[in-house]
Amino acid sequence: MPQPLRGLAYRAFARAVGADLDEVELELGAYDTFGEFFARKLRPGARPLVDDETAVIAPCDGVIAALGEVTHGTLVQAKGLNYRLADLVVSEEMA
Repeated sequence: MPQPLRGLAYRAFARAVGADLDEVELELGAYDTFGEFFARKLRPGARPLVDDETAVIAPCDGVIAALGEVTHGTLVQAKGLNYRLADLVVSEEMA
């Protein structure tokens, strides 16, 4: 995308989806592609992590759209694909 249009396009997208542009690491014009902007890093300290073992921390913004039960260590996730709970929480013990 031409650099003069990047800020306008990225701001429009952010407004449409409710993204907070105060959290971005770089100036908007520095993201060469929409893909780079979409998967951007946040500025240091933008979202401090909670120091709580029971907290659930996700590496992305999102909404929980469905809940289900774990059966034999497996649960059905997005788009009908099965996932092992241990792979999602990175620990057999936690699973």
